[in-house]
Amino acid sequence: MNHFILWTSLAREDYYEILIFLKESYGEKTVVKFYNKIEKELSLIKIFPKIYPKSNFNENIRRIVIVKQVSLYYYIDDLKNEIIILRLYSNKRNPRNLNDEINEPR
Repeated sequence: MNHFILWTSLAREDYYEILIFLKESYGEKTVVKFYNKIEKELSLIKIFPKIYPKSNFNENIRRIVIVKQVSLYYYIDDLKNEIIILRLYSNKRNPRNLNDEINEPR
């Protein structure tokens, strides 16, 4: 059964900031490519939520490398049949900060 995808407000904010940056820096074509990559990955995890590896800082949170500069972190709630998108995070940032910024939903 497919999981339902939910976004945290922080993840949605990350996503919009990335799209704006891409449009201003690289143009509409790059925005479309990034958007399509996100949609492809979300479609995949709806069906196979455990396809991607667990994060290094929390075994209940998984990581998708969207592009070499950005990773998407998500949590699987099998009881509710949901996937919660927690953050889109720059891979250039210090990963130690990530543990403080991404928390498992309660």
